[in-house]
Amino acid sequence: MRFTVSVLAAALAAQPVTAFAQDDDWEFQQDAGRKLTVAAVRYDDGKAIIARCQDGDLKLVVVGLPQMTEPVVYLEGRRPDGRQDTQVWNPQSGEGVAALSSAVPARDIRFLRGGGAWGIRTLPDAPRAMRATLDLPSQSANLDRVLVECQRSLQDDRDTLPRARFRAAEAAAQPDTKPRRPVRRGQVVGVAEISCIIRDLRYTDCRADFERPEGAAEDALRYQNRRRLEGEDRSALEGTVAYVSTVTEQSVRIGP
Repeated sequence: MRFTVSVLAAALAAQPVTAFAQDDDWEFQQDAGRKLTVAAVRYDDGKAIIARCQDGDLKLVVVGLPQMTEPVVYLEGRRPDGRQDTQVWNPQSGEGVAALSSAVPARDIRFLRGGGAWGIRTLPDAPRAMRATLDLPSQSANLDRVLVECQRSLQDDRDTLPRARFRAAEAAAQPDTKPRRPVRRGQVVGVAEISCIIRDLRYTDCRADFERPEGAAEDALRYQNRRRLEGEDRSALEGTVAYVSTVTEQSVRIGP
């Protein structure tokens, strides 16, 4: 079953709020038949943080924050141990449930490990101000179980690098006016998540952080490595890390 924010978030929010386990860890649920693993924290004001892996697909969702209308939301996150990060989130809603879904869930899940407050706020240039503080369990073994189940790393040296924040829209490809047979989307045959370090306005040192099956990232790595960015601020992007996700589908032609 494909993940939907409304179904999972509503199901969790509808249940009575329960105390953490004795070791003060994240709540944990697993359904082997659906290849589903979930770690969650729920709060008595209706907020919830949900990390979920389903058949290799990793998601991190925050429910109950004020609804955001922008297509992309940048939040500054802070932890008591001094860690801070500018995170990228995508607003989602459905069946009355508003949520933010992480654009880079593995990195953001690792950021939530360890107890204490997770403070988040919008950046100064955001069209709408928002601030929240969520207390996290002191233990995060169940959160690690979600990462391991989805074959994501528990440690990543690139987590300490600032993320790239682009200001110029990628140039749209010119439309192909050649007649072509109608196609319909087919089966997904490969997924990949790669990260690249930006140097001199080029993607460099690109690597596969996750791929399924093996080799699914080869084309993306070949394309991204040394790709030049146009219309961007060199000083703002130098040394930052950019994340790219790709999906390869097998298309089926229809018609004569």
